[in-house]
This record gives sequence, structure tokens and C-alpha cells, in this order.
Amino acid sequence: MPKRDLKDRGDLELWLEAFYRELLEDPEMHTLFLEVAGIQLEEHLPRITDFWEQVLWQRGAYRGNPMDVHLELHRARPLRAELFARWLATFERVGRAMFEGPVLETAIERAHSIARIMQMKINNLDRLRKELNN
Repeated sequence: MPKRDLKDRGDLELWLEAFYRELLEDPEMHTLFLEVAGIQLEEHLPRITDFWEQVLWQRGAYRGNPMDVHLELHRARPLRAELFARWLATFERVGRAMFEGPVLETAIERAHSIARIMQMKINNLDRLRKELNN
């Protein structure tokens, strides 16, 4: 069956459920998400779907600041570049296995952009902490 592009929230739900199912097979990601961050998937999936619906179509009920959430998580367990790379690789691999088209490409591009910004902010925070402690 030929693949098609993402068209609505239902498609996002399918992708994100499959993505998290695969991501959480990685023992380190499993620990990070479920134990360190304390995520309950049945609560997280609708919220992250809201986020991506907002990113892709400027609609949805997402409210919050994902940067704050990730900075707090970084304080509990350092978010290393390789963790971002594994997250992105899984996000892209699962998305491309299920869909194809410009909306999918936009989602992947935005995920990479968001990850770069988060890593820069985390690195700047770490650098400032080191400077203050010296």
C-alpha cells in the first residue's frame, strides 16, 4: 500500500504511538522517559500530539514551554547530544516508515531545529554554571 502524507491529528497519534513504542525499547530512553521524567504515556501522548498539531498546523490545545520541561529533565539526568540523536533518528525512521510527503518533511525538519535549539540552550546553561562555580 502506498504511503501518504500526514493529514490530521489521527495520523499524528498513529505516528507518535508507534514512535514511543519503538523509542522505549531502548533501555536508556526507557529509563529517561518513564523513570527519570516520570512520564505516563497515556497522559503524555495526547499532550505531545497537541504539541505537534500546533507545530504543523497552528491548531491544537498545546499549552506549555517544552524548553522548561527539558531543562528540568537535564538537571535530573544530563541530556547528552547522543540522546537527542537517538530520539531524532527514531522519530524520523518511524515517520518515514509510515508516511511520506511535505508535511512529514516539515515535521522532521522542525524536530531537528527544536533539538538544535534545546541543545544550544542546555550547553549555554552548563557553560554558565561552570563559569559561576569558578
